[in-house]
Amino acid sequence: MTIVPDLTDTAGRHGVGASLKWESPGGWERGELIFEPVMYRFLGYRGWIGRQEGGRVKEIPSGSMAVMTVKVVDSMPEVPKDAGQPMSC
Repeated sequence: MTIVPDLTDTAGRHGVGASLKWESPGGWERGELIFEPVMYRFLGYRGWIGRQEGGRVKEIPSGSMAVMTVKVVDSMPEVPKDAGQPMSC
């Protein structure tokens, strides 16, 4: 785990990041959790894959997300029956 002082989330906001890198058989993968720099509110996530191409490593984005709003509610919202399934939760 590495602390990165200036990362940008998918929405373009700057924050402090916690970066975790791990090796995989074909290269490496890295995940970055991005937090607001004063109150450390979670802003989002970015993921990267590093692959060997010739003598160089190419960084490829693997996914990202940004939390735009958060609110406390007393019940779950009604989800329409024809709504698509989320890719992840």
